[in-house]
Parts: sequence; structure tokens; C-alpha cells
Amino acid sequence: MRYPLRASFLVNALAAANLTIDTHLINAPSRIFFDAHFRPPNAAVPHERLYVRASAVPAQEASVAREYVERFVVTELIAWIQNLLSMPEQSPTRMSEQYFRRDWPSP
Repeated sequence: MRYPLRASFLVNALAAANLTIDTHLINAPSRIFFDAHFRPPNAAVPHERLYVRASAVPAQEASVAREYVERFVVTELIAWIQNLLSMPEQSPTRMSEQYFRRDWPSP
């Protein structure tokens, strides 16, 4: 099994988009191929944060999955984050948890 998202790729993509949100990448086996959770500030954590989870794929699909993640999924994730962060800080959407998910269109 291999993980299609490299931490360095995600870091570089966020930096290129000038996104400085606190981000945690979780590479873990999961039934969900790729998802992200946006969390607004709360009493325990006073800032916005993003949890990104990428699941493992069979080794023989790893290069195709990596290309899919890097060309499409991360691009869509960046657009989703930019949209959220462009909203006023007190907007109902930005003040609530948000969810992003993409499935692996297995060959």
C-alpha cells in the first residue's frame, strides 16, 4: 500500500496559494480516499485549522493515484479553502465545521 499525497506537495500547494491555515496531514488507511475537515476557532483552539486525510492505495495504483491527487484533488481543495477563507470571519459558514471529500475513481 502507498499514500498518494506527499506532505511536501501539500505544503508547497498551500504556500503557493498564500494559505497559512494551521494544517494537519493524516496519512492513514481509510475507506475514504481523501477528505478534509475545516474547523473554526473554539474555546479549546482559538484559530482555524484544517485536517487533511489521505488513504492508502494498492502499490500498483500509487503513481496514477498520486497524479490524480496532485492534478485534481489538491487543486480543488485549495479552491475550497480559498472560498471558505474569503468569507467574513463571522459568516455562518466560516463559523461552522465544513467538510470536503473526494473518492478514488479506481481504474
